[in-house]
Amino acid sequence: AYDALMVRRDKPEVVQVTGLGEKEIKKLVHDYLKEIRKNFPNEDDEKAFYDKVKLGNPLYILVALEELRVFGEFYKLADRIKQLPHNVPDLFDQVLKRIEDDFSEPLVRDCMAFIACGRQGMTAEELQGLLFAHAPQQDAMAAQLDKLPDMIWARLYRAFRSYLFDRSGVIDFFHGQLKEAVGKRYLKKEVDRNAIHKIIADYFE
Repeated sequence: AYDALMVRRDKPEVVQVTGLGEKEIKKLVHDYLKEIRKNFPNEDDEKAFYDKVKLGNPLYILVALEELRVFGEFYKLADRIKQLPHNVPDLFDQVLKRIEDDFSEPLVRDCMAFIACGRQGMTAEELQGLLFAHAPQQDAMAAQLDKLPDMIWARLYRAFRSYLFDRSGVIDFFHGQLKEAVGKRYLKKEVDRNAIHKIIADYFE
C-alpha cells in the first residue's frame, strides 16, 4: 500500500480502498515513520493516532501521517490528532485549508483549479504563467515579471509534492479524491468553472 500510494509518483494509481487489518496498519505506519526518521513522542499520542486510523483506509492513514509530519509542534500533537477529520475528502479539505494559511487562499485556489481544469494537468511553466497575477508587485523589477516567481512556485509545489505527480513534465493530481476535494472547495459553481476555463483558453491563445 505504501509503495502504491506514495512512491510511484511518475504514474497515478487506481487505489482499491480496502480496510487494512491491525498488523497491516501498524506496518504501514512503521514503514512511513522509518522513512522520515520520526516517531510518536509518547504512547498516548501513538494510541490516539491508531484509534483514529482503525478503519484501515491506507490513503487516509498516509495523508494523516503526512499532516502530522508537517505539523512540527510535537507538544501539541495530541490536539492535532484529535482535529484530523474522519474521512479522506474532509482530510484533503483540511490539507487545502492548511496550505492556504501558509500562502494565500487565492493563490492555492487558482493553482489547484488550473490543474483540475487542465485536460491532463499542467506543466510548471504553464502554471507559473497562469498564476502571474499572484506575483508580488512591490518594486519595478517585480512589475516586469510575467510569471509567478520561481521561489514562490518552488515553495508552493513543495507544499503539494506528496499529492501531485509529474509525468514527463506534466503535473496532475496523484489522488482522485484530492481532485474531488478541489472541485468541492473551489469549483462548486458552474460560473467558477467557466471562469477558470476561460483564463486557461486565453492563456493558450
